Amino acid sequence: MGGLFFKTIITSLIAGAAYVIGQILVAKHEPEIKKIIDELENQAALYFKEIVGEKEPDNYAECLKFLKSKNCTDIWDAEKKSCLKADNFSGKGVFQEKDNCYIGSFVGGKKNQGLIYFGNNTKDFIREGRLISESLPKLPDNTIINKMTVDNYDSCKKLLNNKSCSTSMIWNIEKEVCNPKDNFSEKGVFLDAYDSCYVGQFKMGKYHAQGILYYPSQEKYEGNFVNGKRHGLGKLINKNQTISGQWKDDKLSK
Repeated sequence: MGGLFFKTIITSLIAGAAYVIGQILVAKHEPEIKKIIDELENQAALYFKEIVGEKEPDNYAECLKFLKSKNCTDIWDAEKKSCLKADNFSGKGVFQEKDNCYIGSFVGGKKNQGLIYFGNNTKDFIREGRLISESLPKLPDNTIINKMTVDNYDSCKKLLNNKSCSTSMIWNIEKEVCNPKDNFSEKGVFLDAYDSCYVGQFKMGKYHAQGILYYPSQEKYEGNFVNGKRHGLGKLINKNQTISGQWKDDKLSK
């Protein structure tokens, strides 16, 4: 059961973590986000129990306390229940390094997939040796794209006009070129058939993951997209109100 359970928990953590971390940067106090964070905490508790067979630590200090209780200054091997040298270790364990305490799997002595606590009382998740937060598209409001500020519909459309991208082309933010829409899977800017202007991540030519969609009405949607539709946690903002919540297939869930 251990290996399968571990894989299941890792998958569920990764699936929810990337979006949660990105949204905390935008609106960390919103009730909807707090609900998701609470669910993530519950998953993390199960995950830690699978690794070390004990209660999950609440923070960085508790993670260090666990290692201290084992008299371990290297990696605590969760399977052998012993302290081992970090060099070339492959398996599941707990490890403290500088300002972080890590719980998860290792490959060749390097962190692979797991949960990491930092000394400033924040935490993140690692997938294939990389912090999930580092792979998020950095697209907060007032985005600076190629020296132009994009913070509303007009400035988004102006950017595309200046770049002379045709109606079927996406402005590639990182490569600074116009790319065909088909199969585009990077960060870009695009004016769609409804005259709405999108800034964010694409997958195979469709809005996918984090992005901001600016409407001609001066409304905007900030949040998650799946296959070109508003789907996941997001908020619709106009001059009178902000409507936040879970979206499904382009509609706000009741």
